[in-house]
Amino acid sequence: MALSASQVYATVFQSLTGINASEEPWINDLYNVAKEYIDAGTFRSDDGLLFDIILSDEKAPQAYKDRFKAITDLRARKSSFVPTVAEYIAMEKKYKDVFSTVGLNELGTKEQISQFISNEVSADEMADRINKAFVAIDTADDLTKNVLSERFPGLTRQDIAKGLLLGKESTYEITKKIEGAKVATEARRAGLAAVASEQDIAAQGFNQQELRKGFQTVAQQQPGLQQASRMFGQEPVSQQEVVGDVFGTQSSGRLKSLRSQARAEFGGSSGITTGSLGRKRQA
Repeated sequence: MALSASQVYATVFQSLTGINASEEPWINDLYNVAKEYIDAGTFRSDDGLLFDIILSDEKAPQAYKDRFKAITDLRARKSSFVPTVAEYIAMEKKYKDVFSTVGLNELGTKEQISQFISNEVSADEMADRINKAFVAIDTADDLTKNVLSERFPGLTRQDIAKGLLLGKESTYEITKKIEGAKVATEARRAGLAAVASEQDIAAQGFNQQELRKGFQTVAQQQPGLQQASRMFGQEPVSQQEVVGDVFGTQSSGRLKSLRSQARAEFGGSSGITTGSLGRKRQA
């Protein structure tokens, strides 16, 4: 049985671009627009440039325009590089290969790749970003990895990398989890209980060394402050009070008063000297 003219054109399109015509329902409709150019002698049926011309034609199938929306976006922004339809298909395939290699097939959808291309991120640049994301994850110390695994059992290496690649909102959510885990890690390293205000501390942007120093300070000061509170007939000092005071997330006039009383009573040997990491960072 002979192929129809639209089927022949679909075969030509597939041959020139490498696209899988059977997966693109707009192929047959595209021929109706292409036929006008071919019949007018403006283009030959095997001229790949015609695919790009049709993309700007108001009569082009909407599904075709949606499929290559990134090209239209780049044209509108007068980007320094605007791929042809054939080049776009090649770029798309390269993206899929990159994501498949690292186990991030969820990012290899037509819609997601369209967004990356529209944002002018090449497949090579994406591969570099993925590599850097994995390096950051893989070089975290063992205690941080353990905390992440315990608290976010569904958060895999691929999940973290995916979040870092998907844009502001997703990156923000993943980053909050990682930074919160770093706070918990350093509290645990200092021998302290869980910290209720870890997100507040993480939001201040302390690096891991500063977190470590801060929680070591909490561990050093807490016993003396608790002893002082008992000695001076006050309610016991909680870990959260000391944490908030050291990291500057919750100022405590009570701790300041206890320190003053202790210094007056014992001089400089009380072991509960001041030292707010939060205030130091703001100075």
